[in-house]
Amino acid sequence: MTTTIQPTLQTTELGPFIAQYGATKIRSKGNLWSGVVFIIFGVIGLIVGLIAAVSETGTSVVGFCGGVGLLSLIGGAWAVHTHRQEKDMAVQVYQDGILFTKNGRTIAMRWDEVQNLDVIVVYNRQIRSSFYNYTLKDTAGQTMRLNLTPGNLENSDQLAQTIQHEVTRRQLAQAFTKLNAGLTVDFGPLSVTKDGIQNGRNHLPWSEFKEARLTYKGYFRIWPKFGSKSWAKIEMQKIPNLFTFLALANQLGEL
Repeated sequence: MTTTIQPTLQTTELGPFIAQYGATKIRSKGNLWSGVVFIIFGVIGLIVGLIAAVSETGTSVVGFCGGVGLLSLIGGAWAVHTHRQEKDMAVQVYQDGILFTKNGRTIAMRWDEVQNLDVIVVYNRQIRSSFYNYTLKDTAGQTMRLNLTPGNLENSDQLAQTIQHEVTRRQLAQAFTKLNAGLTVDFGPLSVTKDGIQNGRNHLPWSEFKEARLTYKGYFRIWPKFGSKSWAKIEMQKIPNLFTFLALANQLGEL
């Protein structure tokens, strides 16, 4: 069940409400039922260990059953605790910002105050797919961490696209303002000027730039027009605001 957050001073400063994304039923019920199952197994384990101790079956049996039972109880209690904390987890999107509620704590950010949108990719080798976690940091020093793995939040792909779009279009305008003033725009190990891209001592003019994109294994790669090898290959999480870099590079590369 998705909880609707009542309007507050924070929400009224974020403009009209657009959409809400709550915790998926699979996640919420999964934590609860796994916790219950572990607790049951834990109790059974402790009872078997107690019976073994009374009947003097052996210290190894007592130790094994007692240890497994105790660990199961701890794991079950933690899962139930997580369920209780996250059952009301929700992300609300507004015209001018985003609101995130989890564990009874609410964080509000305006899109135009987001300083960094960092991306951490988790690659699953078994299903050969990548999942993304977003970390937003604003000018007030707030940090908002969003787990966008499928099964965590409802319509996580749509939420990811919304965050990318809203943050990027505002940062892109700021980046062009700096470039037009003759300044450099930094993206971690990469920097952008009107002339091209700088990666340490390596420089790639816009006239030689072909494309930049994310790979499914969590790397950010840049290709030149000439040659088959990539000009740069950097771990995604090392580049802040990489979606803004992509939009900026694609626009400048077309000029």
